[in-house]
Amino acid sequence: STAMAVLSRQGGIHCENPGDVPCGFTLSVQAEDGPLTSLSISWGEEFLHIDYPLQKGETMTICTVPGQKNVYSEGRSILSAVDWSSTFFSLPVGDNPIFWQAEGEGYPRLTVTCVPLYLSVGRLSHDQCKSKMSSCRFPLHK
Repeated sequence: STAMAVLSRQGGIHCENPGDVPCGFTLSVQAEDGPLTSLSISWGEEFLHIDYPLQKGETMTICTVPGQKNVYSEGRSILSAVDWSSTFFSLPVGDNPIFWQAEGEGYPRLTVTCVPLYLSVGRLSHDQCKSKMSSCRFPLHK
């Protein structure tokens, strides 16, 4: 039998919430060059930990948007893989450092998108809302 090396990798990014109030976000994680066994993300004291195997090329999506909170893998809910003490946290207004740690043989490719919320009397058109989306990519550190 062959022993697999399980490596722990970590990184971070600053994601801007230009809105008027805290907002949820969507994080997409792809096992780019090898399998992953778990992923943790954190902001301040809050964290979200998922124990779920992703094979090379598979994608997991974490959504913390109120009313839509869930974790999916290849379009199927895997909410039961989320650690019970985890928090589906929101991003406060401003620059937000989000840290991640992944375990497995490969490197994850992570993309986070937030849809900022604005306090306004008027209504924004769909195109205006779309143009205000904030998308940040996690750099790969090899």
